[in-house]
Amino acid sequence: MIYHGEKMQFHGKFCSSIFRHRLAVGEIAKAMGAVSFSAQRPGELALAVREALRRRQPCVIEAACDLQEVPPMGARVRALEREMAAVGR
Repeated sequence: MIYHGEKMQFHGKFCSSIFRHRLAVGEIAKAMGAVSFSAQRPGELALAVREALRRRQPCVIEAACDLQEVPPMGARVRALEREMAAVGR
């Protein structure tokens, strides 16, 4: 979502949303005391959510997403543009 938001807001340019190496989200979660789950396919997400809720403790679910799939975010971009206009940028 950050990638597509940057591209929309800054006319095709982006600077902070693509990393050379994948973040080790599961390892970061574990280091902070959370249980980590990974969902690589649509059917796995529901299972991960159920298991996370069952645990009744902090959990992180890393869900794989297609980078080219644009989420619905027009309202978010319009709100950012209004905010930037309000501060005089």
